[in-house]
Amino acid sequence: MASHKDTERLFNEMYPYAYRYARSLIGRDAFFADDLVAEIMLELLVSEFIYTTDPQARALLGMKVRSRWADYLRRSAYRHASSLSLDDLENQLTAPSPERVIEERDQTNRLHEAISKLPPRQQLAINLRYFQSEPVPIEQIAQILDTTPGGVKSSLHKAKASLKC
Repeated sequence: MASHKDTERLFNEMYPYAYRYARSLIGRDAFFADDLVAEIMLELLVSEFIYTTDPQARALLGMKVRSRWADYLRRSAYRHASSLSLDDLENQLTAPSPERVIEERDQTNRLHEAISKLPPRQQLAINLRYFQSEPVPIEQIAQILDTTPGGVKSSLHKAKASLKC
């Protein structure tokens, strides 16, 4: 059985280490990190852990903190998944990844920036033809721009060529 002095040393020296490690895994939730480490320390005291060396204690605490955090994540994921309907699960599985959403947003921003650098007639032709809920017919764009359908097609072609660069 560990002496009171060993137990006190374990707590005083290793608790801050375990707490910092738990916070690095968990993030901002200081209360959860404190609870997690307190449970582990209590478990070690009840199991009569014998304090030997710093590296051994640190390794054991680190392993226990990481393991307890992984268990928590698994239980949370299971509870969350079991509370979802099949449609919700299917939507989550088919949803685009956050990286993909950011990539698409960046691409859209670059496209809008490039369109804003086009001449006004080309901007209007591109917007009317490709950025409406339904594409505006070439003939109608020609009437709006007061030109021929061939002139609209030429403007669209030049605009797309500029945007490819």
